[in-house]
Amino acid sequence: MVRYNTITVKAIVFFLVILNCPPLVAQTILEDNRDKVVLKWAPVPLFEFYNTLQLGVEIPFPDPRFSFQQELGYGHSSFNIWYAEGESMPDRHSFRSRSQLRYYLKEWNSFRIYFAGEYFIRNSRTYDSSYMGVNCEDGCDYYKETPHTTGRLAKAVHLKFGFQSWLSRRVCMDVYAGPGLRSVRSKSFTPGIPGHYDDGPWWESSNTPAGQPIASFAMGFQLGIRLGKIKPFGR
Repeated sequence: MVRYNTITVKAIVFFLVILNCPPLVAQTILEDNRDKVVLKWAPVPLFEFYNTLQLGVEIPFPDPRFSFQQELGYGHSSFNIWYAEGESMPDRHSFRSRSQLRYYLKEWNSFRIYFAGEYFIRNSRTYDSSYMGVNCEDGCDYYKETPHTTGRLAKAVHLKFGFQSWLSRRVCMDVYAGPGLRSVRSKSFTPGIPGHYDDGPWWESSNTPAGQPIASFAMGFQLGIRLGKIKPFGR
């Protein structure tokens, strides 16, 4: 009987100790990463008509449900897949910027969804030459190759919806899509040459009437690398 009472007392003490211990909760990848800076690369702009190598950084706010993301890119026609080998290629420089304010709606162990507002700017400058008529009042006397410089400025706002998935404790992937509005303005820097000689794509208007932006749609994905030292879970 004494032995039974001893076992009972030990069992009661054991359960009291367990009840008074703080719960051990496994730390998730998001708990470890949501307040860290992430360096990102956007592959899709490399294959666009105004191609750019585009990098960005996502910086969380003190409340990690919010973050700010800034992307910058530069591209040149020399690494543009839209021009076939041996084809005449303009000397075009393109700069791109995307500024985004993001809010995370819901999250799981390594996955979270968000919506974001974005402001987009793309500025390109093209140095090219075209054959143009001379004295063309009643038909042109002759044509000559004329160098010219043109520029194209595109601005847009988008409302994006997407998700962020952590593939490991260091690497993540963002996938997004969303509608918006865009305006495009072309300009010539060569006297006598109209702005539409910038050799833009057929699907993008050279000039958007003032106050009448056109519909726009953005979609793509990004790969991210978390910066900073990664500590083992439980420390």
